Amino acid sequence: MADLNIHVEVVAGKTVSGFGVMPGAKINVYNHGTEELTIGLKPNVFASPPFCSGPNDNGPIWSFKVKADKHEGVYVCNSFPEKQFGYTAQIGQSGLEDPIIIIGRDSPVPWIAANGLGLAIGTALGIVLTLVALRLFGKQRPT
Repeated sequence: MADLNIHVEVVAGKTVSGFGVMPGAKINVYNHGTEELTIGLKPNVFASPPFCSGPNDNGPIWSFKVKADKHEGVYVCNSFPEKQFGYTAQIGQSGLEDPIIIIGRDSPVPWIAANGLGLAIGTALGIVLTLVALRLFGKQRPT
């Protein structure tokens, strides 16, 4: 699983949590409720929707539904020009949840590439340390 970054701030006197993603990322939504889940935008003031039903900006959509005890995946449209968007999530007639999704456009190194580089460096370092330990302990003979 990938790391999850949650950004928490105060907006208009309310604590708001945001989840960071890259443009084109797939968002998997799991409905663990017993009624249908509706995901919509908050507020719906954008010229184009942030959600696409497929990769490469295929099928822009404003909202989507997830059946009870199921999951659906949508993509962040590459063409969506904003840096973030708010959305609402509501299962059945329960109260609305309203976090935000932050799109990582300003990063000089994309988050995924940075994590991939860190993994590669960590793996290489682990291999080197293992080889050094084997050489050191492999040369010792019982007396």
